[in-house]
Parts: sequence; structure tokens; C-alpha cells
Amino acid sequence: MKRCTQKILLVFGLLLLMVFLFIPYKSVHVKYKLDPHSLTRYKMTTHQSRYMFVFRYLKLKSNKRSVPGTDHDSYVLNKYLLLIEMIIVITLASFDYFLFCVVLKKKRLGQK
Repeated sequence: MKRCTQKILLVFGLLLLMVFLFIPYKSVHVKYKLDPHSLTRYKMTTHQSRYMFVFRYLKLKSNKRSVPGTDHDSYVLNKYLLLIEMIIVITLASFDYFLFCVVLKKKRLGQK
């Protein structure tokens, strides 16, 4: 394998590995709060969209302890953002290969 190709595979391979290790997710956190004066229960829902280490996501996703009326969290993989990130890395890798390994290599060979 060419030296140029090895460098590109190393750099963009590590970027693609980072995309797979830290995945985007959406979460919903539900809490119930009791008002001490009126004894009314309030349901508070918060939404988050962040990145998480893949093994932690799998661990949290496997915890299915949702009982109605109790606090619970749910996690969903943001598939579209993950797909967009993979497409960006693969596109940049192919563009980088053609620019540095094919085009500039021909220019260097033509000058010598």
C-alpha cells in the first residue's frame, strides 16, 4: 500500500472510529414532583440531545424500569446525525485521497 494512502486511512479511520465510539442520542427525562401545599403531582419532562460513549448508551438503553407514575429516563439513538457524520468523514477521506495522492502526485511526477 502506498505511503500516502496509509496516512489517509490512519487519520480518517481514527475519525470514523470516534464517530462510532461517541454516538449522538436524544433523551427524555420524566420527573414527578408533589406540591406540599395542594398535594398536586406535577410531571416535569426535559429533553436533551448530546453525545455519549457507545457502551454507556447500551447500558442505559438496556435498563427498562419504567413504571407509570415514577421517575424514568428514555434514550434514543439519533440515527440521522450519526449517518450525516459518517457521510462527512467518508466524503472528506475520498476527497483528501484524490487531492493529495492522485492530483498532487501527478504534478510532482510531471515536474521531475
